[in-house]
Amino acid sequence: MRKQAGDVLVIEREKNKYDKNQLMYQIARLYYEEERTQQQISDEMGISRQQVQRLLDNARSEGLVQIRVINPFGSFETIEKKLESRYHLKKAIVVGSPLDDENMVRKNIGRATARYLENILIDTNVVGLGWGYTLSEVLRYFDPDHKISITAVPLVGGVSNVPSEYQTNEMTRRFAEKAGGIAVPFYAPAIVDHEDIAKQLLSDNNLKIVTELWKKMNVAVLSMGKALFKGSLIPDFYHKNEYLFSALGVTQAVGEIAFHLLRQDGTLYNSYFSKRVVGISLEQLKQTNLVIGIAGCLWKKDIITAVLRGGHIHVLVTDEHVAREIVKE
Repeated sequence: MRKQAGDVLVIEREKNKYDKNQLMYQIARLYYEEERTQQQISDEMGISRQQVQRLLDNARSEGLVQIRVINPFGSFETIEKKLESRYHLKKAIVVGSPLDDENMVRKNIGRATARYLENILIDTNVVGLGWGYTLSEVLRYFDPDHKISITAVPLVGGVSNVPSEYQTNEMTRRFAEKAGGIAVPFYAPAIVDHEDIAKQLLSDNNLKIVTELWKKMNVAVLSMGKALFKGSLIPDFYHKNEYLFSALGVTQAVGEIAFHLLRQDGTLYNSYFSKRVVGISLEQLKQTNLVIGIAGCLWKKDIITAVLRGGHIHVLVTDEHVAREIVKE
């Protein structure tokens, strides 16, 4: 049986519609799931950037892409004000996040912190950076719309068993590059065997350029971690060094900030260990105009609370579930 001309046209239209939907799906997946830029997709697919934008718009209007927007700033004003009042914070930023998705918590905190930094940083600022997974998300989203002539410096040395993208020097380099400023590296290990070694390193002329910049620092950004929790960035160091592990103990330290272990009340848990940290001290940190602490997920509630009780930060960026638990206490 011969096909009529009308039938052929219908078949061709359906085929073209199928091809278009396939293309929209591929582009949407690359853009939203793999976080490629529109230019990268354009280069890979061999189509113009304008076509990529048009197909992304069509994918949303036709329901192939459904976006749920969580406002990290305006939805939790009451709880933010409670945190600011109770812990004398300059600012609390609470982000909405699913309870059981740690990656999404980090992404939302990173995005909110990035937006905050884009709004407050100015030329000549000296910005100190810690390290960690959450801080890496800040770098992912940090994208100022103009050049900011900042100087970025690490706050601690490096750790041998951590991937390069989470090392402080690499994070500092990437942050300065995105801002349009300069980075000053800090070539030292984060922890050494004896406090005398730490003193010598911190007084060495090669590192003094960083330690002197700490005194001029306007803004510091640090993650907070449960140091001995499985999956955190530093527990391997403790467990591989039996002498340090036995000296530290594990019961009273609720976590760390800049490698300094804290008790529940926010005081320093173990000066023996802190004296071996090649990095900024808590006393030096308190001289900084604006210290921003970033962390989320309920398993970090104790260290976040300890940092707040100790008055170690001026700005907290966390998720809604942690924030609600903290204000209950």
